[in-house]
Amino acid sequence: MLLASILADAPIRIVHVLLLVAWLGVDVGVFYGSTIIKRAGVLAETRMTLAKMVLALDLGPRVSLILMIPVGIGLAWASGLGLDELSTGAINALFWGVLLVAAVWIWALLRDYRLMGSGRQGTRFQVNYKRVDWTLRLAVLLFFLVTGVMSLVGDGIWEANHVAWKAVVFVIIIAIGQWIDYSFRDFAPAPRDIVERGETPARLARLNSATTAAYPPVLAIYGAVIVMAILGIARIG
Repeated sequence: MLLASILADAPIRIVHVLLLVAWLGVDVGVFYGSTIIKRAGVLAETRMTLAKMVLALDLGPRVSLILMIPVGIGLAWASGLGLDELSTGAINALFWGVLLVAAVWIWALLRDYRLMGSGRQGTRFQVNYKRVDWTLRLAVLLFFLVTGVMSLVGDGIWEANHVAWKAVVFVIIIAIGQWIDYSFRDFAPAPRDIVERGETPARLARLNSATTAAYPPVLAIYGAVIVMAILGIARIG
C-alpha cells in the first residue's frame, strides 16, 4: 500500500492535528489530577485511584509524541514540504519502517506502565526498556536537530523554513520530555507510600515535591507544542 494513496495530504494532516489535540487535551487532565492527589485529607483509596488515573492519562502525550515521528515524516512528504528527493518506494519504506518501530516502542511503553502500575520496579524488562527508550529519543532528537538546522541554513531535507523550525521545536519538546521524566520519577512511589503507611506531613511533602517539580517542564512543553501548532498553521519562517 502506498503512502500517496492511503495517507495523502488531507488525511495525514487530520491525524497530525488529532495528535496535537490529544497531546494537549489529555495532558490537561494529568495536570489537574496531580493537583488533587497531593491535597491533605484525601482518602487513601481515592488518592491511589487518582494516581493510577494520572499515570494512565499520561500515556496519551507519550504515545502522541512517538506517533508524531512517522506522521510528521509522512505529512512533510505528502505536502511536498520535505523529503522530495525520495522515490515513492523509498518514502514508503521509510514511513512504514518508522511506524513499525513506533508501534513496538508504544507496546514497550504500555508494558512498562502495567509493570509500574502493579508496583513492580527495576525488572529486567524495565531496565532494558529505559535504555532503549533513551537511545531512541536521542536518535530522534539528533535526526530532527541536524535536519532542522541544515534546512534552515539552506541544505537540508525540509523544503520550507516553517517545517525546519517545527523540527527544531520538536527537538526541544523531546528534551523537555526527559526533564519531565526526571522530575516525575517519584510520582508513583510517593502516593503508594502514603496509602500503605499512612498520611504524615513528611509523606505529603514528598508527594507535593514529586508533583510540583514536574510543573515547570510540563508548562514549558505546553508552550512548545502550541508554538509547533502555530508554525504549522501560519507557516511562519
